[in-house]
Amino acid sequence: MVFCDIASFYAPRGGGVTTYHERKLDYFRRHPAHRYVMIAPAASDSVTEVPGGTIWRLRGFRFDANYRHLWDPRALRRVLRRVRPDVVEYGSPYVDYWAGRIAARGLGAVQSAFYHVDFPDTYARPFLRRRLAPAERPVMGLLDRYVRRVFGRLDATLAASDHVRDKLRDIGLRNVVRIPLGVDTATFRPSRRSEAFRRGLSVGPRGRLLLFAGRYRADKGLDVLLAALPRLLADPGVSVAFAGTGPYGDRVRDWAGREPRVHDLGYVADRDRLAEVCASADGFLSPGGRETFGFGACEAAASGVPVVSADSGAGAEMVRRWRCGLLFETGRPADLARAALALRREDFGPGLESAREDLVARYTWDGTFDAYVALHERLR
Repeated sequence: MVFCDIASFYAPRGGGVTTYHERKLDYFRRHPAHRYVMIAPAASDSVTEVPGGTIWRLRGFRFDANYRHLWDPRALRRVLRRVRPDVVEYGSPYVDYWAGRIAARGLGAVQSAFYHVDFPDTYARPFLRRRLAPAERPVMGLLDRYVRRVFGRLDATLAASDHVRDKLRDIGLRNVVRIPLGVDTATFRPSRRSEAFRRGLSVGPRGRLLLFAGRYRADKGLDVLLAALPRLLADPGVSVAFAGTGPYGDRVRDWAGREPRVHDLGYVADRDRLAEVCASADGFLSPGGRETFGFGACEAAASGVPVVSADSGAGAEMVRRWRCGLLFETGRPADLARAALALRREDFGPGLESAREDLVARYTWDGTFDAYVALHERLR
């Protein structure tokens, strides 16, 4: 079969969605009975053969400093006519979805989407609560209708967590299939812990290093974490490291420039280096309450590091399932600080061991894509 992704969230400095596509390329490299094609946005058109498949890059409009979006159905149609896919997967519900739907007409392909971003709750609801509170309920109702319209037309909507699956079913979608994503437990493991890395941040043997790794954006809870920093740093044994990039980068760098116990590591592209950073922490901070899978929480748990998560979204689901950390009330900086400072008073060893065993056994990328291929073969 020929699998084709229309992948507007595949970006040079992407997060979990980029990891998803990279692992898919690796899977199809090792499963050559199938062919994989990715169509991604770029500044100009190109086509590249890579191990595992083909990447077609089409000109996309600039969305922000890191992301572009596909928009031209004619360009997409030319590629799809060349590729003749058996499966078309949509990576977002925005302009690229509608362009892709137009381009895919008449192909007879199975059409699916991965619900990577819970855009109504992640972007619309916070804005409405801040600026247009009386309109929140009717507008969210309209967005639920839009989600049903977009995803209900497809053969399958894929959800990486119980949280997303249940939410989509609650608003009336009947084509939802849960396929958990994978976690690279060979890379993210407790033995990656580095005392040399900790010393480089001036974290002593009795010091506690808290880590945030992800995009520096409000939807990832950066505003909440930055507001919690004074309370966290009131404990003289606490240091906080940030690994990532994004719109809140200036604020992170400002903190790191004036507070010696705050460290901005920037975007860590090398996965081995990121695993070392993660395993060297004493607590992982997951302050966003709208995660659809919770890569950071899972990688931290695989590394033997307890997690402090907002009490909503897929990150909270993982913490509750494995009892591998503490939850705080979403959006409350004081409660985040309370939970993070309380980590040292509890023993999460058994929960973290259980989490790692479960991740090794049930959250593999081969398992993810074996299930993915089997589903689309049935739908075909």
